[in-house]
Amino acid sequence: MLKKYQTLNLYFKHSFNDVGKQLTFNTDVLRFIDNNNLEFSNQNYTTQWSPTPNSFQRNKSSGLQKIHSFSFKADYESSIKNATLSVGAKVSFLKNGSSLMFYNWLGNTFLNDSLRSNDFHYLENNQAIYASINQKVGVFELQFGLRGESTQLKGYSPSLNQTNTYQYFSLFPTVSISDNLNDKHVIAFNYGRRINRPDYSLLNPFREYLSPFLFLEGNPRLKPSFNHNLEIAHTYNNFLTTTLAFSTEVNKFDVILFLDKLTNIQQMTYLNYLSGQNILLSINANLNHIKWLESNNQISLAYIKSKSKLIQTPHQVNGFSPYFSSVNQIILNKKKTFIAGLNLEYQLPYVDGLYHSNGYFNLSPSLKILLRNKNLQISISGNDIFRTNMPHYTTEVNQIKHRSLYYADEQNFKISFRYLLGNNKIKGSNRETSNADETKRLSL
Repeated sequence: MLKKYQTLNLYFKHSFNDVGKQLTFNTDVLRFIDNNNLEFSNQNYTTQWSPTPNSFQRNKSSGLQKIHSFSFKADYESSIKNATLSVGAKVSFLKNGSSLMFYNWLGNTFLNDSLRSNDFHYLENNQAIYASINQKVGVFELQFGLRGESTQLKGYSPSLNQTNTYQYFSLFPTVSISDNLNDKHVIAFNYGRRINRPDYSLLNPFREYLSPFLFLEGNPRLKPSFNHNLEIAHTYNNFLTTTLAFSTEVNKFDVILFLDKLTNIQQMTYLNYLSGQNILLSINANLNHIKWLESNNQISLAYIKSKSKLIQTPHQVNGFSPYFSSVNQIILNKKKTFIAGLNLEYQLPYVDGLYHSNGYFNLSPSLKILLRNKNLQISISGNDIFRTNMPHYTTEVNQIKHRSLYYADEQNFKISFRYLLGNNKIKGSNRETSNADETKRLSL
């Protein structure tokens, strides 16, 4: 597996003489290459563990995905009395080419299997305009925003000589209202409509064989999903935040498993086949009043309802999802040069789409040592040290129950060294590039 990622950003900012007025331009060029090669073999055996005659198979698959993206964004911001107005526009053009070659071993060489090979070309163009206004009215902090977006998608398969097009225009409003009741109590209300586009890896038709009878492949014809989010939150003394949220999602994409009863081959792929609702109650406690301890703790309970439009699956699956996490940083000496960390994540049995899971647990410690006036930083960290982040999933397709174990082998230990040169009082500006959305969809 070989991945290459290259990006170029051009940024321009102009501040006007009037206070609070500025104009920015962002241009980004992105190039991403994902090259996958996988060779595997299969041998059938009798009940006495003797090789079945003429049952040995040897295959190879080679997948190449190339992504080129260009994006441009312009933003203007101005202060008008006690309000801040922001307007902007963005355009992006993306080209995604995927090639899958499948080979069978015959004689002493690999020969291409044209029936299981495929090329796919995908174009995605987006144009968006947006505006928002932020204003304080009495004790209320108000923010209203609206984004209009037009998208054109085109997919072409040379092997099938088939072209698919899809275009849409949609509006995405946002509303945020907060009220400082007093020095210790803040109430906030938020609403937003959002779009969720699939990662580019989910659009790649490359087949990843997990066994001779099970493979995972992307779907280049995936569409985005849309959701509405509504939440109300109360914060007490910058310490305890309680949030009640409700969301709905349509055209949701998720993994689905199909079984060929004749060959016993299982295919895992991604489809837009779900819709659902989610109710969430979350409590977050931020412990930062102790000098030697910073601790952020969250406990949440969600009720999830998912509906499927596929006749092969259950029509509806409901269930709860309890979750707990704790992120801690402990200062071990007065000079703050020895800092320990301990992160805990515990997901109890839960429902995700049409899948039931037994949950997982993750414990990750760390130690940071600062030397030479804190210019030299030595970090030692471990992730999932007990190898407990391995949830089991159960679902049903064609009235057949499927059980699977997912383990991405995230257990690791790292030692890193970092040395700061020059004037460390000079801080660089953190800004978002025009292709931030596209970059998030890459499997880096």
